[in-house]
Amino acid sequence: MVYKIKLGFVLFILGTIGVLSMLTVEIPMGELPKAITDRFTPQEIKMLTLLNPLLLLITGVLVRTALHEKVNLKIRSIKALLNKEITKISFKEQLKAGVIYGTVAGLFITIIASFFESFFTCRVYCLG
Repeated sequence: MVYKIKLGFVLFILGTIGVLSMLTVEIPMGELPKAITDRFTPQEIKMLTLLNPLLLLITGVLVRTALHEKVNLKIRSIKALLNKEITKISFKEQLKAGVIYGTVAGLFITIIASFFESFFTCRVYCLG
């Protein structure tokens, strides 16, 4: 039980770093209703946009730590950091897989985004 709490804490901290990275994104304030921009400062609006991802993170961490062993999900790196299991972890292999799959995912997202951007741009300007 103590192990699952440690695991959940580590996953939460790592996820929170990802959620906080959303603070670097610029929010277009011109598209927000005037009632919102009058009531909240831009910094407060940025903080409010973190609420939903943070709630999803908490839910995901709770479900993940409760069920990861039952569904056979592996988290060797974090288990090794928590000294739960002593295995030889090849960070080189993990880095290689991360770069390959990250690049493929990035290309896929870019292609899909450019397709939909051109589709919606044409809809707006072509139907004018």
